Amino acid sequence: MLQEGLGFLVRHTHRAFAKRLADRLVAHGISAAQWTVLRALWKEDNVSQVDLAASIRVEKASLTQVLVALEKQQLIHRTRSAEDRRRWFVSLTPEGRTLKQTLLPIGREIDQIATRSLSADELQTLKTLMARALANLTR
Repeated sequence: MLQEGLGFLVRHTHRAFAKRLADRLVAHGISAAQWTVLRALWKEDNVSQVDLAASIRVEKASLTQVLVALEKQQLIHRTRSAEDRRRWFVSLTPEGRTLKQTLLPIGREIDQIATRSLSADELQTLKTLMARALANLTR
């Protein structure tokens, strides 16, 4: 695998993370896309739908379906802006906030599985290099 390009390794690593995560989230009735939205809202609640889409790097249109599903599960609610009727704000419900205690450890566990053969220094180096590669690609 080391002969492969960096993009190949990153893509396949991401897919392996996503598969492992999806396998664990299904028991909680949460999809990987919903997980991404919830994680963003756990960091910053009550954000505009446009800002939420930007923070998780998805198109606003593709985010709408995920938000509808989360609303049906009563994990979020959306409110229309009083100043701009086209603008929507997304907030966690108490149930959505509570789910953080159950779901975040799953993400940490998967990180630990992926990095179990790395030393603390290697893990820090990996994170540093990945952050630099991401910055290079998003400039």
